[in-house]
Amino acid sequence: MNRLSEHDKAVLNSIFNPLSPSLLGESEFHEETENDRVSQDDLEKGEILEPEVTEIQKLAILESESKNFDEALKLFEKALEKSGYPATLLNDRAQCLRLAGQNEAAMRDLNLAIEKSKNDRIFIRALCQRGILYKINGNLDEARNDFSKAAKLGSKFAKSQITELNPYAAMCNQMFREMTMKLSNP
Repeated sequence: MNRLSEHDKAVLNSIFNPLSPSLLGESEFHEETENDRVSQDDLEKGEILEPEVTEIQKLAILESESKNFDEALKLFEKALEKSGYPATLLNDRAQCLRLAGQNEAAMRDLNLAIEKSKNDRIFIRALCQRGILYKINGNLDEARNDFSKAAKLGSKFAKSQITELNPYAAMCNQMFREMTMKLSNP
């Protein structure tokens, strides 16, 4: 397994652990990919935060990543109050709430973020997060709907989730896992 690339390891992990946190978006505060980059048009749509609010947002994210959820939520609330509750901050706070196990509050923030979203990047992220929550709650039709919308806008994560929600793909993954386990344990 040492000779596998990081990508290969991630693919194998998603096969053997289809519900692992990394696949379910637990590290939503991630580096931007090509699909996540904000275009000039997006910047003109009002998602730019004041520098002071951006600093508070960064601190809140760091606290979330350190699992200091109470402090992170206080910081998010402060940033939201100073900025008029923009979609990007609602989406980030929803992530924190979700990690803290407050899924109902996270869902409220995500619904509002989707409603207020003014750029595709935030809209996509909020749809994916809401899709994750729907999936966790067993509401697979709603999850599939959100992932489909996000996939149409270019989200690779959403495309992978749609595939995973396909019963035939799940069956193939199960068969592949069983076959691989048999080969690795002769």
